[in-house]
Amino acid sequence: MLLCIAVFACVFVFFYCMHPLVILDSDDWKYVSFARPAVPSPTFWNPSRILPELLMPLCGSMALVLFRIGALGYIESQMLVFAICAAAFITAYTAMFSQLLNRRFGLHKAQSALLAGLFLILHFLIFRTADSGNLHLFWSYDVCCFFYYTIPAVLNCTLVMYFMSSDILESFFSSERIFCKAFLTLVLYLAVFSNLFGSVILAVYIALCILKKIIRKEKQSAAHIIILAAWVVAVVLESLGGRAAGSESAELDAAGAFAAFGADFKAISIFFAAVCMLCIVSALVVCLAEKHMEKEFKDILIGITADGIIVSLAEIILCAKVSAAYMLRPQVFFGTAFFMLLFSLSCAAYAISRCRQIFIAVPVLAVLALTLTNTQSVTFAENNTMNLPWQQCIQIDNDIINQAVNADRAGLDSFRLEMMDTGWDDNWPHTSYMANNTFKQTLLKHGLINRDIEIIPVWSRDFNDRNGIMIENFSQWRHYE
Repeated sequence: MLLCIAVFACVFVFFYCMHPLVILDSDDWKYVSFARPAVPSPTFWNPSRILPELLMPLCGSMALVLFRIGALGYIESQMLVFAICAAAFITAYTAMFSQLLNRRFGLHKAQSALLAGLFLILHFLIFRTADSGNLHLFWSYDVCCFFYYTIPAVLNCTLVMYFMSSDILESFFSSERIFCKAFLTLVLYLAVFSNLFGSVILAVYIALCILKKIIRKEKQSAAHIIILAAWVVAVVLESLGGRAAGSESAELDAAGAFAAFGADFKAISIFFAAVCMLCIVSALVVCLAEKHMEKEFKDILIGITADGIIVSLAEIILCAKVSAAYMLRPQVFFGTAFFMLLFSLSCAAYAISRCRQIFIAVPVLAVLALTLTNTQSVTFAENNTMNLPWQQCIQIDNDIINQAVNADRAGLDSFRLEMMDTGWDDNWPHTSYMANNTFKQTLLKHGLINRDIEIIPVWSRDFNDRNGIMIENFSQWRHYE
């Protein structure tokens, strides 16, 4: 319980006070109010993307309650709810890792809790380098990507650790723990139908469990087969969706995806690598001292290694089809990094279980790792497409909101909405379709404006100037009044 409280508090402070999730681009504005049924359908852009497309607008609606009662501003309310949501998922993820160490290695709760703390810290240390732009494993390209990629990855990794520490799937259809199994069914449904980059982590684990039983000629678990079959359905549906149709003509860029995968490893902090190697060496020293390695521990390492390799290959294949550059995103590399961490800290847990005195070094190691994530300069990249300070994102959002609200109150049938000029041909992140298809949709649904006003987007340098946006290279073909 103390671990959960401490992790939740720290992660909440990080995502609310230090590097908040603030909507900024066209996708953020669209999906914060997007509505879809909780049923996969090939008519959607991403047919099986149920979890994020339910969770993000749900958070948007909860934030609206805070805004309506006057507790916080519209954007500030979203920031608070987004931070709570992020903290909840990451807390469950960290707590499940602690439980895994406790059950598989017999560590005391205090020992597993401290190792779980180190586990969490390493997520922030891994890309703490200039080459990566000071990213971390929970960093996202924007708020939308946090819900659509990061949360599915975190949830599926949490489930993998839960199944590694529990045999609940072996007797899933018995009448025991029926309420727990009902809740787990819901979580599994949302995890499988979330995002292929995240759900493949769970699918690979389940597939290897099935393969292991085949090799050992053991009776298969019906739950394993159903989960894998559901994931196959998700893959088939995704292949029929709008996004897949839009990339049918694209060539498979396997070389680019592998190159990006290699670049991810190149960007890894040397301190992160040192901590992981220290954990692995501690287990090797113990095994050499005892002149043997327990079979159960060997099986755990083999399983983690196989999972990590296959998940990495699956992510590379997905990126090769969608976009090789996706492989550079931490939320796509998350599965690979997760199994790297699981392997390293499992070694540390095994070493501690065999030689308790080794645990003396863990608090020092955790403090050292934590201090290495902090510097005098900007510590981490911001969670937005332009890496703008979060305070500036709020200012930009409030500017365009005020323009729409003032036009609505004035009774106008149409108005010219000034937005930032970024110099890109499609003006990302404030695209031309943002005005009427995403921004207005959200303001209407959330009740900030009362009428369907026609919005004429204007990419304005004046907007840039008054909001402190420093952009020098503008598209030459645009006309400015």
